[in-house]
This record gives sequence, C-alpha cells and structure tokens, in this order.
Amino acid sequence: MGNVRAASEQNVDGELTGVVRVDPKARALSRLAPGQILAIDIVDLDRATADAIVRRQPAAVLNASACISGRYPSLGPRVLLDAGIPVVDQLGPDMLAIRDGQKISVRAGQVLRKNKLIAEGQRLEKEAVLAALDQARTGLAIQMDAFAASLTDHLERDRSLLLERAGLPQLATNLQGRHVFIASRGADLATDLRRARRYLRDARPVIIAVDDACEELRAARLQADIILGDVATLSESYLKSAAEFVLTTHAPGFRTGSTLLGELGVGYQTVDSAINATDLAILLAEAAGASLIVTAGIGHSIDEFLDRGQATMASNLLARLRASDRVVTTHAVVELSRRQVPTWLLLTMLVAALAALGVALAVTEAGRSVLTFLLSAAADSAAVKEVALC
Repeated sequence: MGNVRAASEQNVDGELTGVVRVDPKARALSRLAPGQILAIDIVDLDRATADAIVRRQPAAVLNASACISGRYPSLGPRVLLDAGIPVVDQLGPDMLAIRDGQKISVRAGQVLRKNKLIAEGQRLEKEAVLAALDQARTGLAIQMDAFAASLTDHLERDRSLLLERAGLPQLATNLQGRHVFIASRGADLATDLRRARRYLRDARPVIIAVDDACEELRAARLQADIILGDVATLSESYLKSAAEFVLTTHAPGFRTGSTLLGELGVGYQTVDSAINATDLAILLAEAAGASLIVTAGIGHSIDEFLDRGQATMASNLLARLRASDRVVTTHAVVELSRRQVPTWLLLTMLVAALAALGVALAVTEAGRSVLTFLLSAAADSAAVKEVALC
C-alpha cells in the first residue's frame, strides 16, 4: 500500500495525515483519490460497498457508525482489512462535522485536526473482526424474521412489477430465446469473466452491465450490449459504447446520469423501482424471453446473502423466483461447458479426418484403386441422373 498513500503522510508513531473526503453513504466515491482518507456513516458495512472503496485505494476509512453492529455478519470490514486499509469505526456524529477536503490526522482510534481531538472511536483489528462476525452469526434467527417482513413489504410495493412485469421497458435489443450474461461489480467479477471466457466465446450471450461493471468488462475485452442502473460515474467513452441504456430512477446518480446521456444525445429508458439493479436486470431478461440468465460477480453464500441487507435480500429472492430455473451462476455454466465438446472442435476434427483419409487414398496403391472406383461410381451415377432427366 506504499504507493496508495502517496497523498497522505505517516510518521514513525503510525499517525496518518491526509485530505479527507466526506461521503456518508459512499455514493460519490469517484471524488476519492488514492491515498486520501474516506469518512462514511454506514451501519454494517457490506462487501459490495467495501469492494468499491478498495478500488479507490484510500489511505484509511473512518466510520461514524459501527462497521459490525452484531445484527448479522457484515463482510465489509474484513474486505478493507484484507486490502491493508486501516479502519476506525464508532466515531460518532462529531466526525461528520469535518469539512470535505480538510487535512486531518488519524492516530490509533483518534481523529485530529491541527492537533485538536475531533472524534475518538475503535481501530479495527482482524482478530476482533473475525470474533465479531462469529458472534453476529448467532443472531441470524432474528434477521430471518426481519427478512420475512421485508419480503412482505416488497410484495406489496412492487407487486405489479414482480407479478405482471408492469413498468419494465420494451428493449430494442432482442433477448428472445437467447442467453443473457449479467455482470455486476463485485469482488468475484474479474474471476468470473476469466473463467467464463470459453462460454462467452461459444454462446455469444447478450451482455448486461449493472452500474459500473462495464469497466471490468472492458478490461476483459468485452462489450456491454445494455447498461442498467446508475451511470453517473461512467466516463463519456462508456456512455457512448453500449447499444442501450436503462436507468433506475431511485439510483443516487439518476439525475446526473440522465443529464450526461441527454447532453451526449444518447437515448435511454427508465424503471421506476427501488429494487436492486442486478435483480432488475434478471427481471428484465426474464420478461424479454431470455432462455438462460447467467449472473457474474455476485457471491452466493449465506453470509454474502445476509450481507446485502434486508431490502436487497428480499429483491434477490423474488427476482430469482420470478425467473425460476432460467437463472444460473457463472460457476454452473463453466462446469457444464467443460463437459461439452464445442461445434467448432468437432468440425475441425472432421476436416482433419477427411484430409487424412484423402492423403491415404492418394499415396497408396490400394487407396488409388478405391479412389478410382469411387470416382467412377460417382460419374456413372451422374450419367444415370442425366438420362433420367432427358
């Protein structure tokens, strides 16, 4: 992490000094430069948010709230610590009084400005985080009750979309009877893209990029056919690259993203729903008649499911129930494709076999006799057909 902290300074006592970016819900991370200090206010920091933070390479993360409240095992803190990023949480509301762009210092669990103590919290250590995760798992029964309530709320609020597909746009891209590959920006996306290379080449699915996943796709030399979700942080080159855009009106960057597309003269459609963008992509693909929906970049363990929070957990389940057996993971299609011989390989083997047979017939005495007989028989057959036509 030495290069990462170029924008910050660390003395021999471990005190870190640098510019702070105040982004309470981590929704404007594009402003965060490598080596700066990030200040947030998120209870139970989830893995997806932590992954996005790691990609910005901050020198440290300060959280006004508890990264692990104990309600369920939130995976974000471990992601940050594994990346070598110091984390101080439970700093309280005083920390958010810091102005964006100010220079601050972090000393153990203390946050200072000009040697004046602003807030004091808890510096997270990996052993304590692992212990807190184990303890949080004991409260899963309570979370299941809350999940059931959230599920009921989703069914009441989004019933028409989930049951009748009302409000889903009519796509210009034809998905009927085709495979659809949904790429979501998560820690596993790069690995999934690498492992699915053969499947993507052979099946040539329609690719839907969720939010900023098109950046990872481009790194893998892949092109998104549809970009869905929040496009506010995408560069102009990405905004001009996709064939089709679907924006979610409840996304934090909806207004910015729609303005950017409007200025570029790029058309887009909208979905008015608070359902998670990945789940909307699944619903959209199902409604458009996709024969198979492959998800990439999404973890599927029970901890990762719970880590998404009640609202996202509910939409995850409902979207997959709607799409039924058409939704599979990248791991599943990779395992299946390993057991199949692709058509191009069969054709190559057939051509090679015919070529070898031709050479054998041409270079041996017996082969030439057989070849002469076959050519003579073919000529006689052609003559008979010609007489019949006359």
